[in-house]
Amino acid sequence: MMKPFGTAAVSRRDIRIEFTSSCDITVTVKTRPESDLSEEEFLRLAGFRGVLRAFQTFSEQAAHALGLTSLQYQTLLAIKVLGNPAPVTVKTLSASLLIKHNSTVGLVDRIEHLGLVERRQSAGDRRSVVVVLTRKGQRALDRLAAGHRLELRRVAPQLLQYARSFAQPVDVAPS
Repeated sequence: MMKPFGTAAVSRRDIRIEFTSSCDITVTVKTRPESDLSEEEFLRLAGFRGVLRAFQTFSEQAAHALGLTSLQYQTLLAIKVLGNPAPVTVKTLSASLLIKHNSTVGLVDRIEHLGLVERRQSAGDRRSVVVVLTRKGQRALDRLAAGHRLELRRVAPQLLQYARSFAQPVDVAPS
């Protein structure tokens, strides 16, 4: 099973992406001359970005229909995943969402005000506060996750096609 969050490094000959903490993302791209990529490669890149953007738009609209932002939905999802078996702290949540701690505090404040989560004192460490889903938060998450899963099933063939294409060597333009 894939880990959805955490420190990761992806490295290829031309690109290195490193996630070292909640706010430290390093991207190094060694570029080739502009003329190296073929028109087909540019079309594939644009098509892929289009599919990603369409999914993001779907996600924003689905969350908005329930009175939430896309980031609030992502937060509920992260609490569900990271909070099993032990509840999640704001620090862990901010690292998983790749946002600053103070931004996460405000985000949790807003979804707590909506009745979707609640803060509790940690049973294991009385100095620590954990964030847990309420029943209302779980219901909202269930609805949004089910809709997202259906949309992913719909776009999966396109994503798979692009993934297979991008796994191949780069298509370069004729010299």
